Amino acid sequence: MKMCPRCGTELPDEARFCLSCGAPQEVPTSSQVRVEGSGAIAQEGSVAAGLSSVAARADVYGDVYIGPPLWDPPKTLRVYRRVLVSACRYLPLRGVDAGASDPIGDQQRLSLTQVYVALDTKTQVPLTEEARQRERRISPWGYETRPLGVLETTADNRRLVILGDPGAGKSTFLNYLALCLATHSLEPEANWLARLPTWPEGEADAVPILIVLRDFSRFLPDGVKKAEPRYLWDFFVSRLEVQNLAFAAEPLHQILEGGKAIVLLDGLDEIPTRERRTLVRDVVIAFAVRYPRSRVVVTCRALSYQDPAWQLEGFPVFELAPFDDEKMDRFIEAWYSELARLGAMREYDRDVVWQLRMAVRRPDLRRLASNPLLLTVMALVHTHKGRLPDARPLLYEDAVDILL
Repeated sequence: MKMCPRCGTELPDEARFCLSCGAPQEVPTSSQVRVEGSGAIAQEGSVAAGLSSVAARADVYGDVYIGPPLWDPPKTLRVYRRVLVSACRYLPLRGVDAGASDPIGDQQRLSLTQVYVALDTKTQVPLTEEARQRERRISPWGYETRPLGVLETTADNRRLVILGDPGAGKSTFLNYLALCLATHSLEPEANWLARLPTWPEGEADAVPILIVLRDFSRFLPDGVKKAEPRYLWDFFVSRLEVQNLAFAAEPLHQILEGGKAIVLLDGLDEIPTRERRTLVRDVVIAFAVRYPRSRVVVTCRALSYQDPAWQLEGFPVFELAPFDDEKMDRFIEAWYSELARLGAMREYDRDVVWQLRMAVRRPDLRRLASNPLLLTVMALVHTHKGRLPDARPLLYEDAVDILL
């Protein structure tokens, strides 16, 4: 790290300008680097990727591009995708894990793709004949239907609303989808589409545009009465400017016009006043009408969406299902496998994994563990304490200690 000579802001060694005051910075021509474990380092102008990780470059710092402006559209879109990948590549544990709240700390962060578990919706669809036959071979009372996956319904609908309880995985799904689509375009030979098994091959190059509606609501000026699609686009451009990606606005707008974008609007419920909520809803509808060829996905809490003031006309609605036992087991296996890969524990310990799998099946914890966020908190407590408390109030106490 180095200090900006103008304002004193701490910056990465490779920064070409100050993220606070914009002052140009000297970039070292050489440096000594050290790598431990399975990590990787990228020096100026180079690309690095650790084991099972996403490629990164030294001109991207967090979610900010610190290189020179580019005017060639393909190169511009490539830089935009790399910034998006950098912003989405880790499991979002800020506010849940104290170590992850330090933006300049050296703690290992869990790869989102390594611990992500595919989510289902509460919608049931008939099994294929082949699947029915397989079920009947297992049991004469085999299932006739299966839950529709959230990725399936997102692929099948160009407009949709995804509902879920707090912590059900709505935001994580949007980040995962954006990450996989962006990385596929950057590394087509790495078969990233295999992580999106139902995604149409003809839209493998879709460009994700991820917008947090809570932030958009704050951006809207007071006194706005008429819902216009330009407000949402202006907010997105303002975010590009903060990321030093203003030069990407025009190529991205052309992508949006051409129907090659997937607009991911997160958190319709996180808007404080009813008047502003209605305005944001109407802007989202106007935006979808203005850009009819591109996809639009909106997330919202299930309880909040019962209010007609939140509902989006013409958007089919699907609600996320809680984790079943199989998905809980899969997450726990992935959690400890990733910790072992990062060197946070000596090796993958089947006994430790088995302890947590059995603990979350206790009657007093089973309902909590079906929520992905609460299961993550339980995994953190188990990792830090070596066990889950015997009583649920004690688990709450440990969870609050971590959250605080």
